[in-house]
Amino acid sequence: MGPPGSPNSGLPANYSALTGLRLLGLASMDLEAGPVPSSGFPQAWSALTNLQNLDLSKNRYLGGVLPQAWANLGSIVSIDVSNTGACGTIPPGLSSFVTPSGLPPFCELVNCRRYLTETLQPMIDSQGQPGSACNLTQVWPSSQSMDMWAGFTVNFTTFGTTPITDVIGFVLNSCYANNGNSFNVVLPSGLTCFSGLTQLNFNANNAAGPLPDGFTQLTQLQELWLADNILSGSLKASYSALTALTMLKLQNNLFTNTLPPEWSTMSLLAEISINDNVNLNGAIPSAWGNLTSLTTFSARNVGVGGQLPPAFSSLTKLSRLTFVSDTLSGTLPSEWSTLSVLSYLNIASTRATSTLTGPIPNAWFGFGGVPAMFSLQDLTISNTGASGTLPTSMWQITGLTKVDFSANRLNDGPDPTGFLIDYSMLTNLQSLNLADNVYLGGTVPSDWALTLNSLTYINLQNTGVCAPFPAGLNASLTPGTFVNSYCDDLRAAYNLVTNFKPIFDSTTPGVGCSLASWDLGTNPLCSNTWSGALCAFAVNTMGVNVGSLTSLQLLNCNAGGSAVHFLPGSFTEFGGSLRNLVISNSALTGTLPVELGQALGQLTKLDLSANMFTGPIPGNWNNLPNLVILRLYNNLQINGSIPSSWGTDLTSLAELNMGSMGLLRGPLPDSLGFLPNLGDITIQSNSLTGTLPIQWSSLSFLSNLVVGAGGNTAPGPSVNGTVPHDWFINGNLALLANLQIANTKVSGPLPDPGDAFQANFMGLTSLDLSSNLLSGTLPDSYQGFT
Repeated sequence: MGPPGSPNSGLPANYSALTGLRLLGLASMDLEAGPVPSSGFPQAWSALTNLQNLDLSKNRYLGGVLPQAWANLGSIVSIDVSNTGACGTIPPGLSSFVTPSGLPPFCELVNCRRYLTETLQPMIDSQGQPGSACNLTQVWPSSQSMDMWAGFTVNFTTFGTTPITDVIGFVLNSCYANNGNSFNVVLPSGLTCFSGLTQLNFNANNAAGPLPDGFTQLTQLQELWLADNILSGSLKASYSALTALTMLKLQNNLFTNTLPPEWSTMSLLAEISINDNVNLNGAIPSAWGNLTSLTTFSARNVGVGGQLPPAFSSLTKLSRLTFVSDTLSGTLPSEWSTLSVLSYLNIASTRATSTLTGPIPNAWFGFGGVPAMFSLQDLTISNTGASGTLPTSMWQITGLTKVDFSANRLNDGPDPTGFLIDYSMLTNLQSLNLADNVYLGGTVPSDWALTLNSLTYINLQNTGVCAPFPAGLNASLTPGTFVNSYCDDLRAAYNLVTNFKPIFDSTTPGVGCSLASWDLGTNPLCSNTWSGALCAFAVNTMGVNVGSLTSLQLLNCNAGGSAVHFLPGSFTEFGGSLRNLVISNSALTGTLPVELGQALGQLTKLDLSANMFTGPIPGNWNNLPNLVILRLYNNLQINGSIPSSWGTDLTSLAELNMGSMGLLRGPLPDSLGFLPNLGDITIQSNSLTGTLPIQWSSLSFLSNLVVGAGGNTAPGPSVNGTVPHDWFINGNLALLANLQIANTKVSGPLPDPGDAFQANFMGLTSLDLSSNLLSGTLPDSYQGFT
């Protein structure tokens, strides 16, 4: 061990010049010196050959071995070193003169004893502090050496030739009585006098203030326990000097600021706990991935958050990992799959403020039958915001006894079920908590009841679990009466709440739709109580009643505000059940989505009118063969031409409304005349060209036809030619009720099919041929209309 430091004041060596002295009395002088690096008893006093009586008693902090040279004190008759720190072997020839006759074989560090009895003990002793539960007067009796005191572990060694009682362990904890009385305690910085200290435990003493700088001198320290105090200030980077540390317990204090990356040099550290330090902040330093001796890391209820460090993948000795924080972000690191001896993993948040996203990594549980975290027994990923499906590979971790994935955003099911049949392989599982994952649903596989014989607790509350439920698991189910009678459309609900609600809800500034009803926690989507959303039900091949979103209608969601938004790309995830998609007057921008023609082939109604779309019309919308109604009117910036393929492929189309679309160009498609059900056409743009198609005469169900520039706009390049004569003969267009060809360059006389015109068009209630280039007189056949 190293020297404890210089003594404060001891026996003056220069008294050796007083050779005539016969009596020297220095009792009760509060002298302090020794025992190392040199004895507190000066060897030079061997020159006092006339000294007969030497009284050094009651100098408790005067320590060391009596020098062998004192055997030269030929006149001596009495040396009193009682109640001092004198120790070791009495020099030959002096044993009959020294009081007491026997000295302790090992020397105490008297300066350390002085610190303990005069500084630390008064601060914390229950005899003087009513708030303390530690009676140090009793357990540190003044009559005993420190190696006999409670809480001390010693090592008997030597410093040079001096036998030393070296304190290597100091435990003084749980002194705070919490009885309504307070007392002021600071960390015992004076313990640095024990330079060989390997264990320091000062837990639960109500100690306040910062970490003492002096502790960095305890370079042999292996265990430092400072938990359950009210320590404050920063975790000091200088503590990186404690490279021998294997255990560091700092939980339940008031530490602030960030975790020091410099601590990554504590390469022997096996356990670290910073739990319940809510004012610690920042992220876990990636450099801590160098703490490759770590077996336990615990950071519960801390302000530290951010991205969990992928660098922890290097901590291959880690068996317990806890991280509970309200400020998590980023994703769960798939790199942690290397933690093959991990048996306990707890990643959670105490409030729903975590912004962690993404799935629970399948990589943690291995691929191809070879698991990664194969030692895992207790797994908690709770209240984090983790999404995606239940990890499909987890069935390989057959040692799992507890799984808690509660209060996340797991989303899967109901058809096929989100509750994986492969989990029936987890035969040691005792507790399974999937509660409060409202977007996770479906039926529980019957195989679970056959093989999960150890399961005593299963919580599926506030999920989308639906009947039938395996009877063999009823005894484990908590609570026992909540399984839904039908399976809700959870994929659609998740999509609506996650991607659509943030854009269109009235809680967003400038947006006008109130979507408060979009809350799966209070009412299912397929209860048909969600504003603008409707479901239908069908029984699947397993006999399960499954709901599906069939209609989504969002009207006037801009409400005069200035906010503009893109149509969420996730609309493609609604799949084959969606029949009606209406998002009108809601300030949507961007181009019309090509993906719509690829993903929503069952659509019967598409209304994206009165928005702010730009660009061309997707050619692949011809892949919507079930489309009955298509409305794109009042999108002033859409350009390009109407795809001719619509006339051959949109065979169900009954209404096409493209009014007030000023940048549409190109000819009116002849092919629309081949759509047998088309009954309503509105196409208005001042950039149209070409002529009115003769082929439209075959639209026998046509009741409304509006073509032109729209409004009173003077046409630019525009529809020209004459009104086709074939429209008005042979009973063609007989159902037409409204005919408007206005603001075009259509010219020539009005067609006069004679009396047949009037007979064929008795249903016509509105005729507008204004603002064209027509000529001639009004034929007689037009006079009979009322």
